Amino acid sequence: MDDLTDEQLFDALRVTTLHAMMQWSDALETHRRHPTFHTESNAAELRLGFTCSCTGVEEVWFLHLRDFKQCSVTIREAFRELQRREEARSARLSAKVEKKAKALLHRYLRRDQRTELRAAKSFTVAGQDGRTYRIKEGTCQNVYLVEDGVETTQFCIIPEDSRIPTYDLMLAQKVMIECDLALFLEKAKVREVREVDTDRLAARAREAAIVPNDVEDPGPWAERMLVEAMRQRECA
Repeated sequence: MDDLTDEQLFDALRVTTLHAMMQWSDALETHRRHPTFHTESNAAELRLGFTCSCTGVEEVWFLHLRDFKQCSVTIREAFRELQRREEARSARLSAKVEKKAKALLHRYLRRDQRTELRAAKSFTVAGQDGRTYRIKEGTCQNVYLVEDGVETTQFCIIPEDSRIPTYDLMLAQKVMIECDLALFLEKAKVREVREVDTDRLAARAREAAIVPNDVEDPGPWAERMLVEAMRQRECA
């Protein structure tokens, strides 16, 4: 290897990349019609690919985005179409699952809790400690301790399986708060709720020119952006 010139090394890399692209393309053509075929993507590593379990064992094929762009237009369009179809199918399945999960949650809520959920997308429960907790629609940082009508403490408890439907998670949180609060507090990340100065956020958003043109009042928009950034950072 020490005797190879830079040009020879680059030629070897090109041959290796071309071979990987051909293997990926051939595997895509072989497996794309199988019922166990699923597209995958890894944004952090800039890779696209797919999995298939047609042999009884899940096999994975990934290609760097840089190499994917060098594939033929036909291959790229075929893969993008497969992604679109799977996303649409996943969205339909997710909506069906969430509907069933919501119906199950409603079965275990009192009438006033169901009314509250419909009106405010949240409901309150009495914990084992006699205090009031509010569970909001969501899967991250969606539980609050309420004292004198004010949300004072926020809890974030995320299951290992991120595919659990939102309403199933809310039901599990309700059961834990009512029946095993100690376990809930042990598993949850806890932080004090801080007041958000929306006027200051709006001013900073205007200065940075990041407010969408169609937003008349940037205050709530800026607040949502900050909350989302905080959620991603604290639940990472």
